[in-house]
Amino acid sequence: MPKPPGERPTPHRGRRLLTTVCVALALLAPATFTTVQYWNSTASEATFTVAEQRGVAYLRPLTALIAVLADNQSAAVAGHTVKTDEVRRAMSMVARADETDGRSLRVHDTWVNLQSDLSILLGSPPSGLAAFSAYSAVVDQALFLAARVGDTSNLILDPALDAYYLMDAALLRLPKIMVESGRMSDLNLMRLGGGNADLSRVLVARDHVSGDSTALQSGLSKSFGFTASPTFGPDLLSKVDAFRAAVGALAPSTALISQPLPTDQNAVSSGRTVLLQASMQLDIAVLEQLNGLLQVRLDAQQGGVRQVVRWWVVGLLAALCAALSALLGLGRGIRQAVNRTGIRRHRRASAAPEVLRGTRPGTGEDGAGRPRRKEGLGASR
Repeated sequence: MPKPPGERPTPHRGRRLLTTVCVALALLAPATFTTVQYWNSTASEATFTVAEQRGVAYLRPLTALIAVLADNQSAAVAGHTVKTDEVRRAMSMVARADETDGRSLRVHDTWVNLQSDLSILLGSPPSGLAAFSAYSAVVDQALFLAARVGDTSNLILDPALDAYYLMDAALLRLPKIMVESGRMSDLNLMRLGGGNADLSRVLVARDHVSGDSTALQSGLSKSFGFTASPTFGPDLLSKVDAFRAAVGALAPSTALISQPLPTDQNAVSSGRTVLLQASMQLDIAVLEQLNGLLQVRLDAQQGGVRQVVRWWVVGLLAALCAALSALLGLGRGIRQAVNRTGIRRHRRASAAPEVLRGTRPGTGEDGAGRPRRKEGLGASR
């Protein structure tokens, strides 16, 4: 029996559904794989950046503590009153940062040890040469803690040049300049007072200040050259100018042998105080700029993930719609096939009585084509 025009076999519809599903999966599978890979990569980068921000948050109070310790070291060596309340306030700020991020940065134990040693030092503050040795020990511990924060927070591994040189200034250069400039002044004071310090140790400390300041200024110049951030502005430049003037007065970047020391210790102490303040202000500005760069980077990373996920969801919905459409088409085909099967069965059922009587359905003839004799009373006549 020929098929009515426009009708297609149900198997064709099944194959069309299978083809549609396969095409949808073929398009969706690589898109899903790419999305997952991009998600993992960007999520890892975002985690890296968040760790850097934790490091910046920890370094802010820690650098302030280093500056306060270096200043009080000079006061103790000179026999002046130590500002213990100022040191304790700085310690409390670091303690807060450690409570928030110390364990995630894996520096909590190092801070606890430093905190304990500082408490002992403040309990019985020494003076003179003993103060120089005692404060140098805890300051070195604080510098080690800062370096540890740089390692565990990934700041030391930052791949962007502008952020890297900002990190170099805030983490490696400025804290050492604060400390070495104070030691230079303290050693010179002890030398002039007949203590256990000679000129070579003073010159070495000043050379450290000069070398670190030169590297710092060079790095910041590169940071300005490589950055695309609009946040680099006059505020940071003004801090750099003030720092340059302060370090030039105390430790100019000339050959070591041609650096005459001021004969007046008051001039050295005053120059060192100016440099300490300029270094601290520059460190605050540099950390602020660094945190701004990291936040912009984090926003871009999170925005990229959201955009990819949105496109993946759109693709998934399109694939589901195509599969659903094909499935509905298959359902219609099955219903039509069932209806055609029912019609054929009904036709066969209607024709069955005539076939059983030997008559061609609908003709009244027998199997040989002859008119069938009528049965009953009328046939005998």
